[in-house]
Amino acid sequence: METASITNRAPIDMGNEDAFEEMYRSYFAPLCYFARKYIDQEDAEDVINNLFLKLWRQKELFESIQHAQSALYVATRNSCLDFLKIAKRAEDRHILVAKGAAPDADFIEQMIRTEVWAEIYREINKLPVQCSKVISLSFVEGLKNDEIARELDISIQTVKNQKSMGVKLLKQKLSKSGFLLLCMYM
Repeated sequence: METASITNRAPIDMGNEDAFEEMYRSYFAPLCYFARKYIDQEDAEDVINNLFLKLWRQKELFESIQHAQSALYVATRNSCLDFLKIAKRAEDRHILVAKGAAPDADFIEQMIRTEVWAEIYREINKLPVQCSKVISLSFVEGLKNDEIARELDISIQTVKNQKSMGVKLLKQKLSKSGFLLLCMYM
């Protein structure tokens, strides 16, 4: 592709070897310079090479040189920001490993509590339909028996019966910790 051809409004096919090569030669250095505003020179060159590799693999098609320029600068900025995010995560992991730090105790407690609640929800969803609705409205949404009866258009005694049956079934199916957590909210 001739140099003049990328300066006009003709489409630019990054899947075409000549067009790709011309764009690479024309924009590699300026994009590296632009990327250095975010990251260091060596990383900038890697980011720009990866960006062009992605454009080649995807056989990107630009409507015009203006479209290509705009897309290249936006993609460069986004690639640099992604690079910084990944580098920050890696640095955070290295710091944790260097300190020999265990995962945060609150995090582990929250994770366990969430898993126990997930077990409860799964078992509630496995109950018979009416029983599941009553248990969900009672323990998950916190409604009282009379509110549940109105919501489901059933008698208060039916609510009590369904709740009793649901608790019995859940006691059989849930782990000890799951059932204890459920009982805390009864």
